[in-house]
Amino acid sequence: MNDKQKITLVVVIVVIAAMLLFPPFNFRGANGVIFNLGYGFIFSPPTFNGPPLVGSVDTGMLITQWLGVLVIGGVAFFMLKNKN
Repeated sequence: MNDKQKITLVVVIVVIAAMLLFPPFNFRGANGVIFNLGYGFIFSPPTFNGPPLVGSVDTGMLITQWLGVLVIGGVAFFMLKNKN
């Protein structure tokens, strides 16, 4: 593993950790309507229409984002491979 690959690996890890700390949130209403609440700190989720309705982590979106970062990071990792 060369230096550029190490940097790429560290960047991917930092981005995934940041996504874990600031995930996407949504609120699902009683009638099944989903309201996007944006991104927020994991320990302080955003609220919908005041304090009683707290949003939950949109795990589907979070996993999709992680997969995107892993694919792009993997492609970059292999493109930066030394050619012998």
